[in-house]
Amino acid sequence: MIRRAVVLASLLSACVAPATTPPSRVPTETPTVGVQTGAATASPAASPLTTPVYQNAAEGYRLELPRPWRRSCNSTESQLYPASTIVSQQIFVAASERDERWGSGYPFDGVIVLVVPNPEKLPVEQWAAQGGLGFAQTPEAPVTRATLDGRPAVAAAYEGIRGEQRQDIAVTSGDRAYVVTYYLTSTDQTNVPAMKAIVGSFHLLTESERASTPTAAPLTPRSPESVADALAAGFAKKDVTALAEQLGSCVLQGSYGSDASIAPAVAYAEELRRDLAAGLAVSVSPRPLLEYGGDSRYVRSSWTRPGKTAEEVDLLLRANGDRWYWAGAVIR
Repeated sequence: MIRRAVVLASLLSACVAPATTPPSRVPTETPTVGVQTGAATASPAASPLTTPVYQNAAEGYRLELPRPWRRSCNSTESQLYPASTIVSQQIFVAASERDERWGSGYPFDGVIVLVVPNPEKLPVEQWAAQGGLGFAQTPEAPVTRATLDGRPAVAAAYEGIRGEQRQDIAVTSGDRAYVVTYYLTSTDQTNVPAMKAIVGSFHLLTESERASTPTAAPLTPRSPESVADALAAGFAKKDVTALAEQLGSCVLQGSYGSDASIAPAVAYAEELRRDLAAGLAVSVSPRPLLEYGGDSRYVRSSWTRPGKTAEEVDLLLRANGDRWYWAGAVIR
């Protein structure tokens, strides 16, 4: 049997995986980091002069995103991890959707907000001393007292596991802990002011602020069978618009037994449009729907490019609640 788990592992490795067993540590006595609360209100569409705001009512925070910074498609909720491990991980980047592509490391600078359980409702220093998940992920990282959003916090600066330079700051609130990180992938400091501003704007929402946040319209349920049928019809007609309607926010590409990459749906659809225009022919077998593992399924397809041998490609389907979507293409 083909090792499909390898591709799922590659997908997860592209995300910023929190450390699972960090050592205990206690912050030093001298406070070295202090950041301020973000603006009370702002709207992404209010004015060209207004700094857009990312607000996550479900996880209880917001932060400002100066243009061109935006939420990456390589963000995740708990469905990619055990529910007891993380709650949410959002990544913010300055790269455009068309330029964003993730592999096994960090292709560009970014800001991460990691939300993890704090079931014992520990104060932040005690939480960190007990090995706070996702915070100060190397044993030698010095931990200092800090403030974030006017709250007691702990901070750490260190080199990450892939050579990136990380600056973490963490707070706790009730049964959640929040680790806000910015990281540099090179010695280029160009993005540091913007990243510090994003971290400094982090704000934990009050109950009234949560309640006043507009709620997104519920997604229309969609079965895996309907997605498979739409892919078969879309490829038969070379209808990229119809195919793009089946995509999730991020698309996995790779082959079994090798590294995978993920890119925003916009970039993948453009690539698909170019390939189809250049003569790519895809034949999809919408049945049977095959088990991929977890909440995933796949259907088989054959991709033929002019002058080349046909490739057998598994089309990965995943679910967001009761709405299924096309999540990737994996070469056998």
